[in-house]
Amino acid sequence: MRLSKDVMDYVPQLRLILAKYLGIDDPRDLPSEQVIFEMFGKVKCNSYGILDDDLITCGVGLYLNASVFDHSCRPNACQIFDGARIYIRATEDIADFSEVRISYIDRFAPLKQRQDHIFEGYFFTCTCSSCSNPSKDAEMFALRCANPKCDHGIPCDQRAYLPCSACQTSLAPEVADATLLTVANFSKTLDEIAKKAGDLVEMRAAAATVERSLHPMNPLLASLYSTLGRVMPPTDENAEEFFGKAADIYRHWLPSPAVDPLMGWTCLEAAYESRSGDPAPSRRYLVEAQQILHITHGPDHPLCRKLPRF
Repeated sequence: MRLSKDVMDYVPQLRLILAKYLGIDDPRDLPSEQVIFEMFGKVKCNSYGILDDDLITCGVGLYLNASVFDHSCRPNACQIFDGARIYIRATEDIADFSEVRISYIDRFAPLKQRQDHIFEGYFFTCTCSSCSNPSKDAEMFALRCANPKCDHGIPCDQRAYLPCSACQTSLAPEVADATLLTVANFSKTLDEIAKKAGDLVEMRAAAATVERSLHPMNPLLASLYSTLGRVMPPTDENAEEFFGKAADIYRHWLPSPAVDPLMGWTCLEAAYESRSGDPAPSRRYLVEAQQILHITHGPDHPLCRKLPRF
């Protein structure tokens, strides 16, 4: 296990904290630093963030049985919670138990962010099919072409400085620099936009700047739209549109049928936030959400039991 210097420096502090917590004065009565190190690693690597029905982390739990499942950024199963109880549910046909893969992280984050999150949280480097193909990942998280009439994406790697392969239009170097920085620091950008929720005009202006930089099918925009949908006032008619846009992006990248908890939740929010007066779109989103959540959560999950029957 390779650990950062910060973690290695933290292990002796854990020993001191343990001594204070247990009221032990003699350090010889404490576990050795090596034992503390092993305990820290086991807990750190096998813990799950507990999610509520809105997919927001509300706690951390250690689940011994669930810790046997390996990670992939292209999972074939998902972890679902009912309170503090965890369920691992297949999202596609799996031939053998040993082939079950779940995602420990946000699968819709760019390669470097996924790799950093995996290493910092679980101390390994992911080599799944998505992480082993950085060129394809850069195309997935594409930038918007400088030509407004071109719908081709510009890969978010060194190809951002080359002419568009479809229309031969080039991004200005300073624009390419700024947009690549937006992708690299997107989590920070998203947090800053969310903080502007008290001023909807300013928040939408900041979001529009991001939209002008990224290709319409960039998964980062799905995160942006979901954030905007969450912070919109209950009476704002744009919430449905934001969740609908997010669903379109997830649907574009997920294998058909798009069975993923995040996709199901997004469709559910799009249905619940409908303000158009036309029940047809809301019904379509609700039916799609029901079909997905019955697979990802199971029909007996409290979230599914609250859904209307069709």
